[in-house]
Amino acid sequence: MCDATWLAGDMATYGFLGATGTVEKEIVTDKASLSYMPWNGIGNYISESVTFFTDDGYGYEVFWTAERGEGSTEDGGINVLKDGAIIASLQCDTGSVRQDLAALIDMIDTAQLSP
Repeated sequence: MCDATWLAGDMATYGFLGATGTVEKEIVTDKASLSYMPWNGIGNYISESVTFFTDDGYGYEVFWTAERGEGSTEDGGINVLKDGAIIASLQCDTGSVRQDLAALIDMIDTAQLSP
């Protein structure tokens, strides 16, 4: 299971939970340091992502995808990056994706524009 959470403040958390529910990886960072890719608004395929970075060159890109239309299923997962290259990709179980990355992306954009 994977999760990205955020609060109204400056921080966001990425956490990767093992099969037993124990935290295997957790990154707490300020929203302004996150990278994101919003949906471009074009086409029948929706995709958004937010990337959490560590000090040692790793990035954890949380993403979701879906086809536009009634009854489509959201898919998602995490790409693990090392120095910008994907070294692992983990998919969420079908039907398990619950997300609102658009809200997080808005918060990141606001944090990056703030003085």
